[in-house]
Amino acid sequence: MNSERPDDRPVVVGVDGSPAAAAALRFAVQHAAGERAPLRVVGVAHDLDSLPEAEQALAEAGRVLRGRGPADALTRLGLGPVVPVLRAEAGGARLLVVGRTPVLGPVAAELLATCPVPLALVPADTLPDRGTRRGDVAGHDVLVSLAGDDSDGPVLAAGRGCAVRRRSRLHVLHTLRAPTDPRPVVREAAAHACLVVMANSGRPTADLLAQLDGPVLLMPRSAPG
Repeated sequence: MNSERPDDRPVVVGVDGSPAAAAALRFAVQHAAGERAPLRVVGVAHDLDSLPEAEQALAEAGRVLRGRGPADALTRLGLGPVVPVLRAEAGGARLLVVGRTPVLGPVAAELLATCPVPLALVPADTLPDRGTRRGDVAGHDVLVSLAGDDSDGPVLAAGRGCAVRRRSRLHVLHTLRAPTDPRPVVREAAAHACLVVMANSGRPTADLLAQLDGPVLLMPRSAPG
């Protein structure tokens, strides 16, 4: 008798109607489809006054999903502080996806410090020379940045999976061989990547994110099994 259960952990994405959230939704749809995972779209109203805005964001997401999302995608409306709601919705998920601005906002910064599951931060930027959004790019490189510690296994596995699903080349960067400050090396290597995969190191990662303009997938130091 086969006792294995299917991996039904969802991909969770937060939406708020912003361009970055729209890019995060596209990224989440692509990732969920590649992993054949359920998709959960969450809009958060931090108080009753913001309820119409959250409902509008979910309605816009629903229109996107009707055009290209999985048939079993769910939308959820949460009420309360944004980060605790998103963390609760992402409990046991395989990935939480949120949009980010060039200067890391308070929601992304707090999730960076507290999210227990893999976290994808997706900007609204486009690739002007290719006329396409970064979240939709399927044929460009996936960059994996290794730190030379026990986080490298989950990071490499996640990067390899993303590269296979996107039909992309996989580049592996060993930052332990970089100069004292590895950020310039990672920034240069990431310039033509459609996705950067690395471990979440807290404050150093936040500093590096300010220098990267594409989607970044961050694996927690103790990745869920």
